[in-house]
Amino acid sequence: MRNKLNYFLLQFLLTNLIFQFQGVTGSVLSGVGLLPIPVPVPVPSLGIIGSSNDKNSDVEVSKFELPFLKGLKVDPLSLKDIVDFVPGWGIFNLGAEVYKIIFTLQNKKGNYVEHILKPEDLRTFEVSNWDPTQKTILVIHGYTEDGSNSPLSATKKIISAYAQAQRPENLIFVDWHELSRQLIYFRSANNTEKVGLRVAELLIFLRNSNYVQNLQDVHIVGFSLGAHCSGIAGHFAGEFLKEQIGRITGLDPAGPGFKNAPLEMRLDPTDATFVDVIHTNAGDLLTTFGTTHISGHVDFWPNGGSHQPGCTLKVIGELVGVCSHLKAPEYFINTILKAKDYEACPCDNYGNFLRGSCACATKVRMGEYIDESVRGEYYLSIPL
Repeated sequence: MRNKLNYFLLQFLLTNLIFQFQGVTGSVLSGVGLLPIPVPVPVPSLGIIGSSNDKNSDVEVSKFELPFLKGLKVDPLSLKDIVDFVPGWGIFNLGAEVYKIIFTLQNKKGNYVEHILKPEDLRTFEVSNWDPTQKTILVIHGYTEDGSNSPLSATKKIISAYAQAQRPENLIFVDWHELSRQLIYFRSANNTEKVGLRVAELLIFLRNSNYVQNLQDVHIVGFSLGAHCSGIAGHFAGEFLKEQIGRITGLDPAGPGFKNAPLEMRLDPTDATFVDVIHTNAGDLLTTFGTTHISGHVDFWPNGGSHQPGCTLKVIGELVGVCSHLKAPEYFINTILKAKDYEACPCDNYGNFLRGSCACATKVRMGEYIDESVRGEYYLSIPL
């Protein structure tokens, strides 16, 4: 495990060195096909991703039923016919790589047993334990992570925390590890567009098929690169459906490669009705992963938002900020489980907060149970 961790740390360090010392900007990155990412134009076709002769487009479905069909059963029915009733999949023409993105459902109704949702096989939705009476939470991981519970996959623990708390929502984990584990970090960063648009297609499908009856009942939680995937998904789903999703939580949104990215290609406050962000490793140095952008309606900066207690250069991984970066999902998980209650004060910077120069008469709770009417920047100290 340590060798594996060191491998990924070395990857990022070398990439970040190039980024820092060559002065890479969004315009330069665009010259090599990285950033800014071109904005896709939705096409009128409602077909499954790929051409009409795609090998997945002629799958036969028997005894098929969806909520919006109101009990109508058809036998047999091809996917090409079904998508006439299910606008959503394929509207962005993303290509074959999106098949590498895996959606896994868990919920209380199904005793939190994992169930894979395959857009190319709509029966996976029919036979799932989807509960249309409950809200939906999607969790999107970051660079080099996957759907396992390994130390490098901190984001999957968020789903486990929701399950441990016996939350009733439909919990969807978005696993894009085959696109996030690129040797060059900026290739993974470039793939956030594709992942975000695929998640947007999922949201459009869920809304148009009445699996989700109100987009305000959707909450996306994204860590690092996954935070920007969340923003892209919220933006384009909202543009297509003409309604916003309810909430996005950005956990230390990634910084490298996104400084000059257009708003539709990174997390920002317009992506959902409410966007809350927790910064734990923000900065422009080699030892930072996170963005310095104000990215939400409310931005929290625990311990100043750059380096966290217990994370020193003596800790493996802190050389490139991994330890502090991973504190964002850790803090958020603590709030889901109500293990800790983090209260923050409105302030313009961390120095003034430490000097007691900010009004802290009314503190705000950070994390899962935040008051969604809160706006502004908030600082707090979280001890080791």
